[in-house]
Amino acid sequence: MFRSASKQPFFMDPLASRVVNAGMKMRFLPLIAVLIFAGCASPKFQSISPHAVVKGTGGSPVVVAGVQFWQEATPKRKYAILGYVDDYWRGPAFDDFDFRHFAPVVTKNGGDAGVVIRGDKPAPGLVRQKDEVGDDILRLQVIKYL
Repeated sequence: MFRSASKQPFFMDPLASRVVNAGMKMRFLPLIAVLIFAGCASPKFQSISPHAVVKGTGGSPVVVAGVQFWQEATPKRKYAILGYVDDYWRGPAFDDFDFRHFAPVVTKNGGDAGVVIRGDKPAPGLVRQKDEVGDDILRLQVIKYL
């Protein structure tokens, strides 16, 4: 059996246990990095064609990162639906953290604002996933004012 300089068995030597623990930490470091960066992935965009033109009902938007987000209402003017953020979420509402992630997707794809749609009701041009059912489904339309 290997003995350290302290003449104690390997499993009892404090220095040896630190080396073993450091090796264990290094083994899990790539896994931890993957988990952290997986949550940082930016949302993708699902374009639709032709762009549906809609006139909203009015209300007030939330502005985050210079982009208007209509969560409880829709713009009281005509707008074209350019597409959707290519994912869905479950929950009662989006928050500012979510909108900060959506803002670059909206602007990068030529949009002026985002409209939150709820539930699994039909939406123009949207391709739904098979498990995307229920009243607590949230999606984001990317729109352009006309």
